[in-house]
Amino acid sequence: MKDIFEAIESRIKSPVFGYFVLSMDSIHIYLD
Repeated sequence: MKDIFEAIESRIKSPVFGYFVLSMDSIHIYLD
């Protein structure tokens, strides 16, 4: 879980891409 958060944090430099990744991770968490 921490690894996912760190990955998002490193990608947040690109707001659009970071938001997309965050949304995808939220879906995975919801499905899990």
